Amino acid sequence: MITRNLNPIETIHKSEKTRTLRNTLFRKISPFFILLLLLSTSALAFKSGAKIYKPFPASWQKILDETVKMRAENFQIAPGAFMLIKSPGWGIRIGHAGVTNLNQPKPAGSLPPAMLPYRIGSMTKIFTAITILQMEQEGLLKLTDPVDKYLKGDVALKLNGETVTVAHCMQMTSGSQEYLSDPMFASYPFSSPAPCSPTPCGREFPPSEIMGIVNKLDAERGALFEPNTFYSNPFSVVYSFMTSGGDPAKVPTYDQVMATTDYQPVYPQWHYTSSNYIMLGLIIEAVSGNKAEAEVKKRIFDPLGMTDTLFPNTPPFPPNTIQGYSKFNSQGYPFDPPYPNWVNRTNTNPSYAWTAGAIISTQWDLLRFLEAVYTEETLINQATRQKYLTFVSGGLMGIGNMSYGVGACMQDNRGYGTMLGHGGIFTGYRNIGFYLPSSDTTFITMANTSDSYEIPDDNPYDLEGGSLWPEFFITDQVMPLVFAPPTTPHPTNKAKGVAITSNDDSVMLKAQPGRVYGDSYEVYFGTNENDLKKVASAPTPKYLATALNRGATYYWRMDAKTGTTVYEGPVWSFTTK
Repeated sequence: MITRNLNPIETIHKSEKTRTLRNTLFRKISPFFILLLLLSTSALAFKSGAKIYKPFPASWQKILDETVKMRAENFQIAPGAFMLIKSPGWGIRIGHAGVTNLNQPKPAGSLPPAMLPYRIGSMTKIFTAITILQMEQEGLLKLTDPVDKYLKGDVALKLNGETVTVAHCMQMTSGSQEYLSDPMFASYPFSSPAPCSPTPCGREFPPSEIMGIVNKLDAERGALFEPNTFYSNPFSVVYSFMTSGGDPAKVPTYDQVMATTDYQPVYPQWHYTSSNYIMLGLIIEAVSGNKAEAEVKKRIFDPLGMTDTLFPNTPPFPPNTIQGYSKFNSQGYPFDPPYPNWVNRTNTNPSYAWTAGAIISTQWDLLRFLEAVYTEETLINQATRQKYLTFVSGGLMGIGNMSYGVGACMQDNRGYGTMLGHGGIFTGYRNIGFYLPSSDTTFITMANTSDSYEIPDDNPYDLEGGSLWPEFFITDQVMPLVFAPPTTPHPTNKAKGVAITSNDDSVMLKAQPGRVYGDSYEVYFGTNENDLKKVASAPTPKYLATALNRGATYYWRMDAKTGTTVYEGPVWSFTTK
């Protein structure tokens, strides 16, 4: 039974104030906000970087298994759940549950799902942003340039084109209308129950047509806001109200907060719109003279060896892919979906998302990409990264109390750390990829459905009521376990030439408690990494290993145990001298 609610914005604590805050703010999410984001058991080595991986520990895997098994009255969160984690203590771990293809219950071939391609949706925006930042780094453009310097003719931005800058588009502060909010997208291609596999569905949307929609909506509705204007952070307003003893029944609504005059506007106006990243794609083409798809491939895919990543503008998928599904019940009560069966949406035409959401990749390739973006200077140098990591508060204007960088970088603060990265939804798929600087940890989580759910307080799964996004639902349960067991081993992991005592040939093994303090610590030890034996149950994370041989390699781990719950730790090693 799963007992944690994984809200897409923050971990919800079961206190009345927080529950009220959540219900007031998170359920104010626009119904088509989901639309706005649209847009490999043994160790093996693979071609994309040839890194070694291991499977999830049993406790992590259980979460994935339970997620895909949650079904009653036609409710199943997703056909499949897939996650890749890399950290200093654990190395690379891959877990998956459910199926990649409902018509083929077992994955074809020998590759794990982490090596299979899928549509990454708005994670595409990071690739677009890094391409723009490279151009700025090379002196080909300035982030302060107005977009009308590059967008001409039938792709010109007609409202505020002279004041909206490249940086405004990068950071979602342009105020331009969201093209996906046009009524035509209410039925295309997201609400049609027709399968998109094997026959593709949806027509082509050239970028010029998308810009025409943006200009039409700007003319009809006006700008969402003017560039370079500010607002009072609504999360701060409501949080202040709640913590000062305000009546939970009278928490102000989103609209009331935005209309308040009691708070000085201090945050740049911000709104998540994929229109910004369509404009950036057109700027890439204007500056480079190349198709945006080719420029991204040349600048990112090829240098990083991302051989399984594609940027298509037509629907056919490569072979052996993870299939994407929907029941068309986003934001609906899951026990009464419009369509009782999963509908295959894999081959939806991606052109409508283009540089805002059309890339196909694998979790393995995305790991390589995120590492390059946040930990290396392979793609951008440190000075450029500082610009990239300049944040504005996104407040609660669509996706919660997080911040947004100059170029598709969400800074989300969760119980297990501050994360840098992005999420993405494409019809049939949901995924997120983030890097945690404090722990040098990277993860990518994917569910092969684009559906999300509003869970009532009274449900058969012991879930706390509220929004449930599958990719966060999985992540917010697994990631605390990554940091729960003991850490910082002594001897250090893979230490060579460790001295043993002369009287009993021993070495003292010690570790530091992780996020969970154990009532006891289960110690496993041996010379075979894959066949460790339990040798002790200690009150502290400490064990004296005796009768050791010189010049031998030993493996060990410590699990933290609290009551009946065991938090499995990573395997460490040392070699004696």
